[in-house]
Amino acid sequence: MRSACVAAGGRSLSDFTRSELLTVVQTDGRGSASERKFVEIDRKLSDLHNSIERLSERICSPAESLAGDHTGSGRG
Repeated sequence: MRSACVAAGGRSLSDFTRSELLTVVQTDGRGSASERKFVEIDRKLSDLHNSIERLSERICSPAESLAGDHTGSGRG
């Protein structure tokens, strides 16, 4: 990356990377494919987040109900 940055006359690696990424995104043929890829990644992250939320709820819910069962039964 650094050699490509120097060869292109980039001011810094981050500026070079940003510039190259914008070039790819703005290019008609490759830009639309890149955009679709970002949308796909965003969708997958959202699905993962939702799955984690559901699992978290399932993990917490049984623990709370089991704690209630143990204190309520056998001690009456």
